[in-house]
Amino acid sequence: MSPLETAPLRPGQAETVYGVYRPAPYRWRTIKTLLEEHPQSVFPETIETDSLVLERLSPEYVDALELYELFARSRDDVSAVFEYVPQDPYSSVKDAHNQLAEAEASWDDGETAQYAVRTVDGDLA
Repeated sequence: MSPLETAPLRPGQAETVYGVYRPAPYRWRTIKTLLEEHPQSVFPETIETDSLVLERLSPEYVDALELYELFARSRDDVSAVFEYVPQDPYSSVKDAHNQLAEAEASWDDGETAQYAVRTVDGDLA
């Protein structure tokens, strides 16, 4: 049994797993376990600040054509946008659609959370 899937602690028992102290009576929980116990609650659907709104990157919130037009390889200013982003600009609308599908699948599996950044006016940023 791996340290991430350990059995519940006995009353009064505490241990350290990979340097993380685990006091009794709590047990280590993986993201998968949390998703099973509380579906769709590990990552927030939206995060709001005074000037920006981050929304879950999925077809429900973001249109593939809108995403493509903002981050298309053919745009003159796209290289500055992707200088620090670990992906390439989109070559087609299909690339943007595939990105949305992959982001949604990772979200549903509880692996990662990717967000679309919008201004408070609703425009993709």
